[in-house]
Amino acid sequence: MKKRILLLLLCALTPAALFAAEGGIPYTVLNDNNFASETKGKLVFIDFYADWCGPCKQFAPVFEAVAAANPSLNFVKVDTDACPKLSAAFKITSIPYIVAYKDNKVIAKFTTYPRSEKTFDTWVKKVVQAVENQ
Repeated sequence: MKKRILLLLLCALTPAALFAAEGGIPYTVLNDNNFASETKGKLVFIDFYADWCGPCKQFAPVFEAVAAANPSLNFVKVDTDACPKLSAAFKITSIPYIVAYKDNKVIAKFTTYPRSEKTFDTWVKKVVQAVENQ
């Protein structure tokens, strides 16, 4: 009986949940002070969010799962309330605001609905392919 319960629990865990269970998160949390140094020269997928935002809470597990499934890529979360300079610099008017960022500029925005793991993962892969083809 214990083996069955354990198997059911393992099957129910997403890649992000498994990663978190191992003691880590599959993304980096950045702020106004470290954003520039941590993103310099990298392709970065950014989730601008706020703790009080319902759609942000709905997208969070999708972002985590795709980040966990793509550990060689750079995924970043930025709390818009805690980072007013970044929020102003990116001219954020609604959240979640999900972008691909490279060389100090937004190169793509994730605006696809539904915001599912599949659609987000597909978008991430298309962005990576486009960057590699440049």
